[in-house]
Order: sequence, then structure tokens, then C-alpha cells
Amino acid sequence: MGHSFGGCVALAAAAKRPNAVHSLTLIEPAMHALATSNPHVRRFVLSLLMARLVSLSAASRAKRFLKVIDIPPEMIGPLDREQLTRLGRSVVRGKLPSKGTLVHELGEIRRAGVPLLVVTGGWSSAFEASANVVAASGGGRRVVVKSEHHFPQLVSDEFSQILAAFLEGRDGIRAGASSEATGMFCGGAAMTRVVP
Repeated sequence: MGHSFGGCVALAAAAKRPNAVHSLTLIEPAMHALATSNPHVRRFVLSLLMARLVSLSAASRAKRFLKVIDIPPEMIGPLDREQLTRLGRSVVRGKLPSKGTLVHELGEIRRAGVPLLVVTGGWSSAFEASANVVAASGGGRRVVVKSEHHFPQLVSDEFSQILAAFLEGRDGIRAGASSEATGMFCGGAAMTRVVP
């Protein structure tokens, strides 16, 4: 399971050893490279690029990044100048996977029959468009859990119910999947482990 950039990490790990994975859940995955033909995605990527390159300081870069990604202050708590500076530096150093890498990894997931769930909050046309491509490329299920921000897994019990049904196999978990498969919990900006 991975949220945001953590979705890229979870996908990469699952694609390396798909037979060890029971299922893969991606929440608002940062995989916009797959959908750059969509004008909403292009606009979003341009906004991220501007926040990354045009900010006067690392702290201002972090503030712009948090605004573009729509991370409410209550989700991360108050950040002092030092924390903002570290975040701003991380934004510059961060590297998302290329379109080719994502296509390859999602192809591995699809070929291996790993059940895939892709969840978004409906707040961003760019995340919706890219998540549609992620789900289609990986042969997965696509769900929107209505949210005003980048954290649909935290807004209601709906996410937990959908995830529980998916993990219990009521959504078509691959036949013969090992009950001892390794779970993955990767963090993006924030990650909550949901136990059904």
C-alpha cells in the first residue's frame, strides 16, 4: 500500500517480486508521467515544476508545494522554518519514476495477476486522470472516496470498508494467492495503515 510518492515505492517493490504480493493499493499515486497528454495533468505538473524551480527559498518552495498538492495544515501540523526548509530541499531532490518505468512496473503487476486498487479523492482532475491510466495499465479497480484534499484514506470509514472488501477477496483477489504474502506500507506525505 502506498500513498502519493509512496505509491511509486510500493509499485516498484511489488513489480520486483509480484509473486510475494497479495495485493497492491495505491492512494493518489504520484504517477502523472503516465497521463501527460491530459491538459489537467500538464497544468498540474507545470505548477509543481514552478513551485520546485521558481521559489526564492527552500521554505517558500515547501509552502508552494503543499499548496499545489493540497495538503491541509491540519494534516501535517504546524511546520517551523527549519522543517519547511528541509521539506523544500527534499522537493528538489525527489525524483519520480519515468513513464517507461511506470509502464513496465504496471505491466508486471498486470501479467502476474496482482489485484490492484487505485483510490483518489476526486478533488483534483489531474490525480483523477492519472489514476485512471494507472488502474487501466495495471488491470486494477478504480475507486473515488470523496475528499477535499490529497488524503481520501483519512476522511471517512468508506476507504476502510472498500479496502477491507478488497483485501478479503470480495473484489476478486487472485486465486491461489498466498495467505502469508508480505504486506507493504510505504509512506508518502502521510500513510495510515488500515486494518480491516
